[in-house]
Amino acid sequence: MLLLLPSLAICQTDILSQQVSLRVEDTLLEEVLNRLSDEFSVEISYSDNHVPLRKNVSLSFDGSLGNALKLLLADSGVSFKLIGGQVVLIPESQFVRQTHVLSGYVRDSLNGEDLIGVSIKVKDADTGVITNNYGFYSLSLPEGSYEIVYSYLGFQQLSKKIDLTSDKELSIGLPQSALQLNELVIESDTEADVISSVEMNNAVLTVQRLKQMPALLGEVDIVQSLLLLPGVQSVGEGKTGLYVRGGSADQTLIQLDEATIFNAFHIGGLFSVFNPDVLKDVKLHKGGAPVQYGGRLSSVLDVRMKEGNKQKFSSSGGIGTISSRLSIEGPLSKTKGELKTNKGSFILSGRRTYLDLLLGLSGDSEVNGNKLFFYDLNGKINYSINKNNRIFASSYVGRDVFRLKDDVSLKWGNFITSLRWNHLFNSKLFLNTTFLYSNFNYGFSLEDNLFGINWESSLKNYSLKTDFYYYINPTLELDFGYSIIWHHFSPADIVPLENFAAFEPIEITTENALEQGLYTSLKKKVSDKLEVNLGLRFSLFQNYGPGEYYVYEDGSSKVNSNITDTLRASKYELINTSFGFEPRINARFLINSSTSVKGSYNRNKQYIHVLANNTVGFPTDRYKPSNPNLSPQTSDQFSLGIFKKIRNLTWSAEGYYRIMQDLAQINSDPNAIISNSLEQKLYTGKGWSYGLEMSLRKEKGKTTGWVSYTWSRTWHQLANLNGGKRFNPFYDRTHDVNVAVSHMLKPRISISTNWVFSSGQALSLPIGKYEVDGKSIPLFDDTNLNGDRGPAYHRLDLSFEIKGKNKKKRRWQGSWNIAFYNLYFRKNLIGFQYRDVINGDPEFSGSEKGLNIESREFRAVGSYLFQFIPSVTYNFKF
Repeated sequence: MLLLLPSLAICQTDILSQQVSLRVEDTLLEEVLNRLSDEFSVEISYSDNHVPLRKNVSLSFDGSLGNALKLLLADSGVSFKLIGGQVVLIPESQFVRQTHVLSGYVRDSLNGEDLIGVSIKVKDADTGVITNNYGFYSLSLPEGSYEIVYSYLGFQQLSKKIDLTSDKELSIGLPQSALQLNELVIESDTEADVISSVEMNNAVLTVQRLKQMPALLGEVDIVQSLLLLPGVQSVGEGKTGLYVRGGSADQTLIQLDEATIFNAFHIGGLFSVFNPDVLKDVKLHKGGAPVQYGGRLSSVLDVRMKEGNKQKFSSSGGIGTISSRLSIEGPLSKTKGELKTNKGSFILSGRRTYLDLLLGLSGDSEVNGNKLFFYDLNGKINYSINKNNRIFASSYVGRDVFRLKDDVSLKWGNFITSLRWNHLFNSKLFLNTTFLYSNFNYGFSLEDNLFGINWESSLKNYSLKTDFYYYINPTLELDFGYSIIWHHFSPADIVPLENFAAFEPIEITTENALEQGLYTSLKKKVSDKLEVNLGLRFSLFQNYGPGEYYVYEDGSSKVNSNITDTLRASKYELINTSFGFEPRINARFLINSSTSVKGSYNRNKQYIHVLANNTVGFPTDRYKPSNPNLSPQTSDQFSLGIFKKIRNLTWSAEGYYRIMQDLAQINSDPNAIISNSLEQKLYTGKGWSYGLEMSLRKEKGKTTGWVSYTWSRTWHQLANLNGGKRFNPFYDRTHDVNVAVSHMLKPRISISTNWVFSSGQALSLPIGKYEVDGKSIPLFDDTNLNGDRGPAYHRLDLSFEIKGKNKKKRRWQGSWNIAFYNLYFRKNLIGFQYRDVINGDPEFSGSEKGLNIESREFRAVGSYLFQFIPSVTYNFKF
């Protein structure tokens, strides 16, 4: 018996969507198809040779006509397609399903923030993508029905069932995990993504993870958190810079919203310039950076700011013992309703230390005249012109001021601006174009009884970059782009203070350069197990006038070479051109669902040298572009690693080997930094580094964290230095151990701790002394540079977070953070003072390393910065 109850008549284009109630029992397929054709006035075309019409079928079904046909033809080897108002039955062997594109943005449903790196996978299929740096994704699939799963660290996993019969735009708002709201317990499938991703040498810190770290001086800092990761080192307290896989601090590119930050540190490295309240995403590429990044040898730190709450006005901040901060964010329009209807948002944030204000309250004139503070200001807006065009504007300004009454004044600061345009050509092609400006200026004033000077230096960048992301299909993605940067170097303008007019002003010649990059990368899924990412970058660097440069005597080294000629260039006149190709290859082989092996090769070129003369003691770093007499630095890195998921743990081990060419180091002459013929003061040569990094991570449960260990060595060999023999740079450390653990004691109380250990860094200790004008001067071995080792560095930090009661309808949320830095009072060395003292002087302990010379003792006396720092901070948001 066949009973068909058609729905109301609908237009021809919706034939397959008509609702039917179908009852079939042991009925010939041919008869069912004829009755369907008659009842719905639709022509069903087929060939008797291809369709098993004599097949008996039984079915009880309520639903669309299209789904009824799917069930009737199941296991028959036949499929169907609507062509020109006809339903055409075609053998599956001849049937090619049309491919359609599922695309859109993934955002935080709570505030509308775009989410970077969200995993989008097709359930029960080995197909998926991740969102790009702007929250966009594109996934090409054959026509059909699918269940799409969206997952991201700290957010609830979301599944969507779709019928993909045409290109579909699907933007998703992911709800934050209820556990994540406690900012401690995080549930996610990110361990599987680590196994399956083709990328290696990367470290990602989410804002949720950053909030779990023990706070230095009452505030979580991303740089301090990065130092807990394998392969990332510092050179001790009070020092600035990230030293990644044997690279110097200047070999790390640091960006905020794509704009370069040349000095990312405040107050000698105690704080970074990144206010944690405005951060969305932090990613560190340890030597395996994608091709759109260039200009640095070692690594890339890419930091992205939040766009602001698109749903409602809100505020957050903190009041601490050292600094306070406040952020305000909200929508630019008053549109209500779904997330996608909001047009834009903004965020404004400020942070300042107030140690100088406390000093001003002192009645001691030797104290209240001093200043020591910094401030940061962040701002960002974004606006959706339409569904295909969106614009962003962000800025940052930060400043450090350090003044000891009227004698010494140090100052440095950054100012950046980023203007960005996102354009969606279609569901497969995405464009991002950005104009960027960066300005880093620094200097000092010094006045004593003999002379007084003011030193001003600056470095400015104007750049434009455009990136295309082309999602060809689920197994093939093509990215390509172009960047251009105009560099302006103003090394130093040194003038006498008003009362010291007899001092002659000094102005170091300014320099200009144009840096360009053209790049492309292809990500290909070769098979279910093998995926590769092939990239190629072509970089071009050109020096332009006005200015002058020198011709030296022939020879591989310019150290102490004579100048044979001076050449002058007019404004915008081309002086020199350097270029090079930078291939980058990443591959992943999936052994099984829980284990993968990854390998990579990366070449990088760096056209800017940062030269520091540590004998001066003031911020006088010299930024020197490559030129006819100074070759660009080059690095080749090879990496191999294994990644394995063991229950709820993720274990990894990565080995690397780097070869570096055309490194440069300034000599110890204190006047070298202000020389216009700087090449005469440089040692140049090669270097290499190698190491093994291992980590064990746990991201689920009440207790989360990681343990990491790094074994590494770094060597340099520079002409005319250390007798031509290889030596360890001062930042070389052989062993590093980091432990970071967070535990939820109660729903509103959590505890976090970290312990760090580093073996002693390379240094030179004196082998004797000599006297000048009655003063003892340390004597060093010129053929044993950094041949000694300092003591090991280690410390334990601890913090507690106590949250207020989260009452319903209460907008104000507060929490207390109580932190202890260096809990067991470890004296960690930051440097030496060399003193000539009488034997037995009680000022010195027997544990200090020293030398006995004649009847007096000449000692290297250690200096220390922080032994123990407690802090209390009240954090709030509403």
